[in-house]
Amino acid sequence: MKYGIDINNKRIFNDISEGLKNKGNFIVDLTENRTTTGRTLLKKVLIANVTNIDFYFAIDFKNETSKCEIFYDEYGASKVCAEKLTNILNRKFPNISCEKGEYLYLVKNINAAVLYIRLPVGDEDKFEKMVLENLINILDSIELWYKNLLNIILYRNYI
Repeated sequence: MKYGIDINNKRIFNDISEGLKNKGNFIVDLTENRTTTGRTLLKKVLIANVTNIDFYFAIDFKNETSKCEIFYDEYGASKVCAEKLTNILNRKFPNISCEKGEYLYLVKNINAAVLYIRLPVGDEDKFEKMVLENLINILDSIELWYKNLLNIILYRNYI
C-alpha cells in the first residue's frame, strides 16, 4: 500500500515510516516544517491526491491541544484503525475523543482513507513508548481489510 505520512515529530515519523517500509509498503512524506496555514494544507492535499496514496496518516503534536483527539473519514478502514488505536491509547491517555472529522480540511479533501491524530506537545515520549509497534501493525493491516472488503463485494456481485 501507499501511505501518506504527516507527523510533526521527526523521530516518530522515521520509526513509523521505516516500520511500514519494512513490511513492504510505500511512503509519501507529507510533513511540512512550517506552521499549518491554508497554503500548507492545500499543498498536502494536492501531493496526497496526485501521488494517489491509499491511506493518509497524520499525528499533530500541538500546544493548543489538551487531550488526545482522533479523527477519521467515511471510509471504513480509517474508522476501524481509529477504534483500534483508541482502545490502545485509553490505557495512558484520559479523555480521548474519537470522531468523524469530515469538517477538517485534510479529512474532507484527501481522496483516500484518513486517520488524523492530535496530541498535546510533551506527550511524544508517552505516545512513542506505548503505541508505535501496535500502530505500525494496525496501519499495515489496512491492506488486509481492503482485500477482505473487495472479496465480499466481488462475491456479492457474483451471486
